[in-house]
Amino acid sequence: MAASIQTAIPESPLAETAIAASAVPSAPIGVSVVVCCYNSAKVLPTTLLHLSRQICTSDLHWEVIVVDNGSTDGTANVARNTWSADCKIPFRVVCESRLGLSFARDRGITESRYEFIAFVDDDNWVAPDWVARVAATMIDHPGVGALGGSVEPAFASDFRWGDPLQFFLPISARDVDAGDVTSRPDAIIGAGMTVRRTALNQLQSRSFHVVSVGRQGTNLYGAEESELLLALRLLGWKHWRSNDLLIKHFIPDHRTEWRYLRRLAFGTGRSACALEPMFFALKPARRGFSLAIRNLRQSWASQVLLSLAEFLKSPLKAIRLSGGDREGDPEQLKMDYLRGHLAGLLAARAWYNQRSRQVHKTFSLV
Repeated sequence: MAASIQTAIPESPLAETAIAASAVPSAPIGVSVVVCCYNSAKVLPTTLLHLSRQICTSDLHWEVIVVDNGSTDGTANVARNTWSADCKIPFRVVCESRLGLSFARDRGITESRYEFIAFVDDDNWVAPDWVARVAATMIDHPGVGALGGSVEPAFASDFRWGDPLQFFLPISARDVDAGDVTSRPDAIIGAGMTVRRTALNQLQSRSFHVVSVGRQGTNLYGAEESELLLALRLLGWKHWRSNDLLIKHFIPDHRTEWRYLRRLAFGTGRSACALEPMFFALKPARRGFSLAIRNLRQSWASQVLLSLAEFLKSPLKAIRLSGGDREGDPEQLKMDYLRGHLAGLLAARAWYNQRSRQVHKTFSLV
């Protein structure tokens, strides 16, 4: 899930060196669908069924790769037994023992063979034309490094908390503006995100890596896809959204329980600090005294003070919300997010400032 700490991203300092439309692809044109799984035996069969029913022309090359990320419920065997032998689309299951969504995605990228790498969650039901539309969109827009679409919820039961609280769920409604969304950090989420291998190879050539590991087992940390999107932005690649790319995201009852949403809000906040060096790098260049002031404001100590200031804005509210569980109250989730953000900053003390320097060096920024 994309944890947004700004509502808009300014133009990249590297915008003038944006990727040429004639860039040579790093792999054969086609779509590699990567499904990362952790204990997905119950939900994966429906996801694979939707993938096996894709309507594609015979000249479109694509494949499905299931990455079993340390599951203990037989996910790998379920995947192999679910995929129909009558389906001619190449399909395989690989295992990644290092727990973490970033590790699983890296393994999927390594195993994939095509230029367009599409990440489908284990509980995503793609529309029948989804793969074909992914390929067509990426081919039509060669300067696009990342593509997203509409991810609508398929709740197992009615979601009783209301629209404001859906922010923390992995969904992205169709009413979001489509087209070039490079300046919109919340327009593309990890579910259904497609990236261009050529862009990933450029990041690798600069020795860039995300610091967010993502979900590890049952924890609710994230931000790894947001880090990747910001890195592609720094290289000059565009982000694109097509609302014709339709996915239903199955959300079981336990993921709409109040306790789960509070944990998710905390995890989202805790992960947000990993994005801050990337946001800082996208700000307009500064020099001299102005640069010194900015570096001070962007330091770990300053960010901790700013995070604490969020609590001090409404101390009575903070005390009231910390004293009990106000079920269904959006302010409770906001407070959980702020607590998570502060906890993440404290945990990042050893590497936060160094990460900012690394990002500036990686992307040759002043």
